[in-house]
Amino acid sequence: MKRLGIFVFYDKEGIVDNYVCYLLKNQEKFLDHLIIICNGQLTDKGRIRLEAFSDDIHIRENTGYDAMAYKLAMTEYLGWDEILKYDEVLTFNDTFFGPFYPFDEVFDKMAFSDCDFWGLTYHAKAYDYFYGTNDILPAHIHTFFSIYRKSVLESEAFQNYWNKFDSTEWFFSDVARHEQFFTKYLEDSGFTWDAYVNASEYNSQEPGSNFNHYYYIAYELIRDYRCPIIKRKNFVIKHMSMQAGNTGEDIANALKYIEKHTEYDVNMIWDNILRLYNITEIKNALHLDYILPWEQKTHEVSRSTAQKAAVIAHLYYEELFPECMKYLEQVPEGIDIYITTANEKIAQEVSQMQEAHGHRGYQIRKVPNKGRDMGALLIECADLFDQYEYLCFVHDKKTKSSVGPATIGKSFFYNMWQNMLKSREYIINILYLFEQNQRLGFLAPPQPIHAEFFGSIGLEWHNDYQMTVDLAKRLGITANLSPDIQCFALANVFWCRTKALRPLIDYGFTYEELPKEPMALDGTVSHAIERIYPYAAQSQGYYSGIVMNTDYASLQNTNLYYYLSGALSKIRMQHMITDYDSIFQSDVLTYCKGKENILIYGAGTNGIKASNILKSNQILIKGFIVSDDQPKQGEKNGFPIFRLSEIPFEKDEIGIIISVAYTRDRREILSNLSKKGYDDFYLL
Repeated sequence: MKRLGIFVFYDKEGIVDNYVCYLLKNQEKFLDHLIIICNGQLTDKGRIRLEAFSDDIHIRENTGYDAMAYKLAMTEYLGWDEILKYDEVLTFNDTFFGPFYPFDEVFDKMAFSDCDFWGLTYHAKAYDYFYGTNDILPAHIHTFFSIYRKSVLESEAFQNYWNKFDSTEWFFSDVARHEQFFTKYLEDSGFTWDAYVNASEYNSQEPGSNFNHYYYIAYELIRDYRCPIIKRKNFVIKHMSMQAGNTGEDIANALKYIEKHTEYDVNMIWDNILRLYNITEIKNALHLDYILPWEQKTHEVSRSTAQKAAVIAHLYYEELFPECMKYLEQVPEGIDIYITTANEKIAQEVSQMQEAHGHRGYQIRKVPNKGRDMGALLIECADLFDQYEYLCFVHDKKTKSSVGPATIGKSFFYNMWQNMLKSREYIINILYLFEQNQRLGFLAPPQPIHAEFFGSIGLEWHNDYQMTVDLAKRLGITANLSPDIQCFALANVFWCRTKALRPLIDYGFTYEELPKEPMALDGTVSHAIERIYPYAAQSQGYYSGIVMNTDYASLQNTNLYYYLSGALSKIRMQHMITDYDSIFQSDVLTYCKGKENILIYGAGTNGIKASNILKSNQILIKGFIVSDDQPKQGEKNGFPIFRLSEIPFEKDEIGIIISVAYTRDRREILSNLSKKGYDDFYLL
C-alpha cells in the first residue's frame, strides 16, 4: 500500500505551531511521501520545522482556499502520472488539533470499509445553512481529512473535476461551493464513500434537524467514538447562536476530556488559539466564568502558595475605610497586604489599629495623589510584580456623588470587593484555581449591569477602543483587538498571575502619562489600561476569565434574566422572537419597512443569506452592491449586482443593508458611502 499525503498549511503570520508538527509527526508512518502547500507566507523557522517532515514544500499566494492548493498539488506540483503511482491519496490541512488517539485505529478500521473514498467525519443532508434557504445540501464528508483510493484517482470524473477546478476568484469559503457538493459529484459518478466517525443516532430524515456534528457534539465524538481530532474554530464559536444551537457546553467539556483522558498536551491548543484569536471569543466559547464557593474551601493551598500571593488595596475615601478593612481582614494569614494611600489620615488610622489592637501587619505605602489607583498600582507597586507570583488589586470607589443616587456606586463597590475578597475560604479557592490552571493569567469581577451600566452591555469599549489599540502598540502587545468584539475587563480590580501582566510593568509608566483629573473620563489611558489586561495576559500566553462568588453569581443571573425578559417583551410587541438569531432578523425587517428600494452591500455569503431572509418575509431587494474595484458579476441569487458608482436609484430612494462582516472592509464601505452622499444604511 503506497499512500501520498497532501497537506495544506495556512497561518496569517507564517508561524508553524507545535500542534502542526505533532499532527505531521503522527502521519509519517502512514505516508510514503508528503507534499506540503503553504497558502501565504512562511517564516524561516516555520520552513525549517516543516522540512523535518518533507522536502517537497510549495509556497503560493493565499487564493482559492485549501481546495485550490489540493488542485495545484495534483495537477501541477506533482501531475497525474505521479499521483497514479499511489494506491491512496490523503488530503488534509491544519484546521484541527490532534490526534488524541493513535491514527492506527482510524486506518485499521477504514481498511475494512469497502468504499472508494472516506473522511473522518461527515454532514448528513441538511437545509442550506450557508445561504439560509430551503435548498437541501447533500450528505458529504468533510474535506479537512479525506482519503481517495485508486479507483477514484484513476477515474476521468475525478481528474476532470480537478483539471477544471478554479477557486482563485472566490470571495468566501470553498465549503459552500466545493465541499458540500464534491461527495455527491463522486457519488453520482458511481463511487461509494464512508466516514470513520458515524454518530448516526443524531441524524434525521428531516433535513432541518440535521447539524454539523463536529461543531455541536465534539465532546461525544471524542469520548464515545474515539474521534481523534477537534476543529480549531470550535474554540471561538459560541454555539448557542449557530444553526443547531445549544448552550455552548460542548467545547469546554471536550477540552477537559482531552486533558484528563488522553496524552495530548493541551498546551499546544492554548499556544495556537491564544496567539491567533480574540480573548473574548475564547472566553465565550469556553465560558471562562468561574463561580467559586465562599463558605467552604474547595481544596487547601500550601503555605508556600499563600506566601507567593499579596493583596494591594488603594484606599482614599475615609468614609469607606471601615468597610474596606473588614474585607482585608478576611485575607488568610501568609498572604501579605499592602495599603497604598495619599490620605494621611487613613495611613495614621491603619498604624493606630495595628498598635492598639495587635492587628496583623499591613504594609503601608504613602503615594502621591496622582494617577489615582493606576499610579498606585503601576508605579508605586511595580516592584511587587517581581516579588510575588499572584497579586490581587482592589481600590475603594466613592459611593456618593452629586449626580444620581448613591446606590449606583455602592453596588459597584459591592461587586468589586465581594468578588475579590469575599471571605478567607473564597480567597483560598481563587489561589487553588490558579494552581490548577497553569495557563490562567487574569481574573476580573463581572461587568456591572445595574443602572446606567446596563446601557454599556454590548458597548464595553465605549470611546476607549482606539486608545487601547494605541496602548497595545506602545506596550508591544500583539493581540487581536477588534471594535466588533467587546472587551470584558472594565474595572481596575483583579486577581492575576504576575507574569501575565509583565508588559505593563516592564513599560514603566510615569505620572505624566496618567490622567491628572480627579475622575478620569472615557478615552483616557486609565480606561485603556483597564481594558487591556486580558490582552496583556494573552500576549504572554495566558487566558483570562471572570470570577464570582456563588452568592453574587445568583444575583447576577437573576438580574440578567430580568433585563433580558424585559427587553424581549418590548421587541415582541413588533416581531415574533423564536431564537437568538431572530432578534436580528426582526431588526433588519423593521429597517426595511416602508422602503421601496432595498440594496444589499456585499454579494457574499452574508449578503445572500440576508436576501433570502428578506425574500421569505415578502421583501425583494433590488440588487447587490459591490465596491468599484471589485470584478463585476452579472447577478447573484437572481438579483443584479451594481458597482457603487453605478447604482441606478436616487440617493433618497434607497436603503442599504451592509452585509460585509470584516471590520476593516466595513470602515472603508462606510467611508465610501459617506463620500458619495449615502446616509441611509443598516449594518447587518
